[in-house]
This record gives sequence, C-alpha cells and structure tokens, in this order.
Amino acid sequence: MTDCDTLDEYKKRIDERFQSLEKLAQRERELLHVAVVQAKEAIDYRLSGMNDLRRQIESERGRYALQLAYDLHCSDDDKKHESIAQMIHKLDNRVYGIETRIWIGGATVTAFLLAAQLLIHWLK
Repeated sequence: MTDCDTLDEYKKRIDERFQSLEKLAQRERELLHVAVVQAKEAIDYRLSGMNDLRRQIESERGRYALQLAYDLHCSDDDKKHESIAQMIHKLDNRVYGIETRIWIGGATVTAFLLAAQLLIHWLK
C-alpha cells in the first residue's frame, strides 16, 4: 500500500466523521428547537393562568374593604357590642320584673276573688 492510498483513506474517514458530526449537530439543533418550543408553550400556559388570576383579582378588587376603612368604621364595634349586650341585659331584667308583677297581680286577683266567694258563701 502506498502513502497516497493511506492518505485518501484517511481523508475519506475524516470526511465521514465530519459528516456524522454535522448530522449529530443538526439533530441536536432540531432537538434544542423542539425543547425551546415546548418550554415556550409551557411558559405561555403558565402566563395565561397568571393573567387570568390577575384579571380576577382586578375584577374583585373593589369588593373588599380596605384596612383603613375597616378601622375607621368598625374600630368601635367591640364597644357597640358591649353596650348592646348591656341594653339587652337591662331589657331582660325589665321583662322579668314585668312578668313577676303580672304573676303577683294574677295571684292577688285570684286570692281576692276566692276570698270574695268565701265571704259571699258565709254571708248567705
């Protein structure tokens, strides 16, 4: 074998290797492109979900009371609740007193009518 044949064979092997490397590089670029497209689709899906959430928050923003407004309008609620509870307790005591007076009055009227009947019975 001559040196020329060996050189041609080396060139041929080197060319084959370069071609296989080019094919591998092309395949790698294609796979990278597919990966980038899939990643973009995933990010777009997540961003659309975030945008939906943002729209929902913006649409519901006016439905909730701000902390400052709550503090201004509701800071005395505990005092109001206590005063309402005291008023209910006083009303309950008054109703109890009225019920007691009605019961005593009924018992007095019953006793008076019983005494009157006994007096009429004895006087006959």
